[in-house]
Amino acid sequence: MPRLWFQVRRYVILFEGRTGSSYLTELFWSHPRIRARSEGLAAIYHDGGTAAEQLCWARAALTPPVLGRFSAVGFKTKVHEMFDPRRMAELFRAKNAHVFHMQRRNRIKLLLSEINALRLSQKTGQWNIYREEDRLPPVRVDPEEFRFLLKGREEREQKLTDYVAALGLPTLPVFYEDLVREKEKTLDRIFSFLGIEPRALRAKMIKHNSEDLREVIENFDDLRSRFVGTPYEPMFDEGAK
Repeated sequence: MPRLWFQVRRYVILFEGRTGSSYLTELFWSHPRIRARSEGLAAIYHDGGTAAEQLCWARAALTPPVLGRFSAVGFKTKVHEMFDPRRMAELFRAKNAHVFHMQRRNRIKLLLSEINALRLSQKTGQWNIYREEDRLPPVRVDPEEFRFLLKGREEREQKLTDYVAALGLPTLPVFYEDLVREKEKTLDRIFSFLGIEPRALRAKMIKHNSEDLREVIENFDDLRSRFVGTPYEPMFDEGAK
């Protein structure tokens, strides 16, 4: 049944990399009632565009047809790729956008996924795996560089959390682990949040890394030893065989 523009739910997926935003967007693409756009703000940011161009694009992405089949419209973006986060927040509030805050509980696996995504991009030009033959061999990780990257990642995650909280909009935290391990249950929560009918959704991308990090990190024991006694230690062993 066609829906009028004011009946359509607007949404925005706010994320840092490797937290499942691409997977969720691919799932949305397979739902006939969702118009899901990807990272248009990032394209404008990296092409040397302007804040005005980003706002124009975002406004269009959050504006459904006057009469159409969509029950929800939206897009995904990183906060640090917005030229003007304050004015973007004003637009989100004006559209009463519902916010998906993408997160990942295991910060060690998150960072390894980020490292391997960069390796994959250098090899294939893609940030996600769509063919098994593109899967990468284990990587040797420099422990000090890893600590530095982990600290920077946590700082970016905190900035995102602060931005989401300041929006004051309806927000649904979505954790990567839940989306992968309890897909149907997590999608039911997402459908309810968007106010749309449930559907069986599919995505083409393949999971980057094994759950057992011994199969991902060439110098696993050395790297893990540097985090003994910290909150990160159990993250190395999660999913181990």
